[in-house]
Amino acid sequence: MQLRSGMFFSKILLMETPKALMKKRYAVAGASAAVFYFLVHGYRFFNPLFSGDALLMIYQNDAAWQIALGRFAQGALVFLRGGITSPFLISLLAVLWTALAVCFAADLLQIKSISALVLNGAIMGVSPAMISANANFLPWVDFYALALFLAVLGVWLVRKGKLLFVTAGILALCGCMAIYQAYICVAIGLFMIGILMELLEKTSFTQSIKKILTAAGSLFAAALLYYLVWKVFQKVFHIWTSDSYNGLATVGDYSQLSVFSVLGLTYRNVWLYFWEPLRFITMTFREKDLSLLWVFLLRAANLAVPALILYFLFRLWLKKQSAAWSVALQLLILLLFPFGINFVCFLSKGMEHSLMTYAFCLVYLLAAALWERWRAEAPDKKQPGNAGKTAEPLIVPLILIMSVQLWAGIVYANQVYLKKQAQEEAARSLMTRILCEIESADGYVPGVTPVAFTGSFETSPYIEPLTDFRELLPWGTGQTALTYIGTDFAYLKYFENMRMNLTRVDASDVRVQAMPAYPLRGSVAMVDDVVVVKISD
Repeated sequence: MQLRSGMFFSKILLMETPKALMKKRYAVAGASAAVFYFLVHGYRFFNPLFSGDALLMIYQNDAAWQIALGRFAQGALVFLRGGITSPFLISLLAVLWTALAVCFAADLLQIKSISALVLNGAIMGVSPAMISANANFLPWVDFYALALFLAVLGVWLVRKGKLLFVTAGILALCGCMAIYQAYICVAIGLFMIGILMELLEKTSFTQSIKKILTAAGSLFAAALLYYLVWKVFQKVFHIWTSDSYNGLATVGDYSQLSVFSVLGLTYRNVWLYFWEPLRFITMTFREKDLSLLWVFLLRAANLAVPALILYFLFRLWLKKQSAAWSVALQLLILLLFPFGINFVCFLSKGMEHSLMTYAFCLVYLLAAALWERWRAEAPDKKQPGNAGKTAEPLIVPLILIMSVQLWAGIVYANQVYLKKQAQEEAARSLMTRILCEIESADGYVPGVTPVAFTGSFETSPYIEPLTDFRELLPWGTGQTALTYIGTDFAYLKYFENMRMNLTRVDASDVRVQAMPAYPLRGSVAMVDDVVVVKISD
């Protein structure tokens, strides 16, 4: 019985084509993603760290605004997950969706070796986009992870080729955009990688064009379906189209810009992503900031990735004696790849922040997938006793490159989360002191007397940024937890739990302008029966 059990598990380990989620090797990929996600974001599981938008949305009730932004599926997700931003639950859901995305991506790209599977999980489980999201936009982190999964799933389904699968894939891609549009770039990038891999298999020109047209048609159909459903939501619920910096009101309107300048910016932002890597804070020695050494090391690692990609491709072209048209088409895909993974930047006319850059990590995934393909095609692969020897040493530089990237991400993220916690504690201390001043004001009646804040904590001349953490600035991070007007009221509501009649005051009132900024004497004063707290001019 034990012998049969051992043979069964041996077969499972050696099987080449069972379904993705049944394979041990894909379980390795998913587990790798979960482990690395926890190493990077584990701090976030157990600490609130609320600021900015996340502070406003501790009670997540912004369905109308999300529809206005074109993210009409988020309301249904909040209904299912609950409207209170719970760090542990949201983080667990994010791990689940990320791990599933990694498993499907491994199957899609036919990644089989343990080394490449672990790299695949690490690459997709660790991303600067997710660090920024976890640091400042926790209420939407699990949504971003679900959008990632739907993007991968959509490509996986479309690549099956049959009409039913393609239809289901289009629906998944539509769902991805309905949650967060930027993750469609993940689907575009995966389509491009998949087509490039197939071109390495000596497919015919007709088959290749058919695959390209299927991918492009599926993306177009998904975008059209997304647009039509969004318009239905707007019509039914009487929702406007947002014209804010991240709205869709002006998408596609290049009348005020040069298309070529936006195209250049799209490529430039991908380059800067790799040239200006995450910079964590390390020691200074004899007044020299040694963080710069890490920057140079990360830059060198990033520059080595495209070199490895070209090396693997060149060796595969020679091995397979690829046709000239195939080589030309692969080079064209490589040329368009940065545009594909940053297509959202082109659509938004250059408006881009780190939440929109998750697809950039596909550059590393392409390198891992090409190594896996070269491993399978190594010249002496079939010679007894020499299986894979030509390819195996080449995984070493790839692992070293990714180890540098992953370690930098782990350190950077944990430093950012510590900074966020320090800012949160500072906000608690600051607001508690302000409350004491308010309660000491002559004539103040708790819950009755109106209280108004004016000015910004971000521009206060008496609130210092955390000096040692100054350079840790993922997108959305300010020098305080109270990053803009409105977050002060949210903080009092959720963390001070005081009955208070909050209102606003006209900052242009000469009496308010004459007041000094907090904490100077007179910064908390009664103006027309309203207790005014002046934070800054």
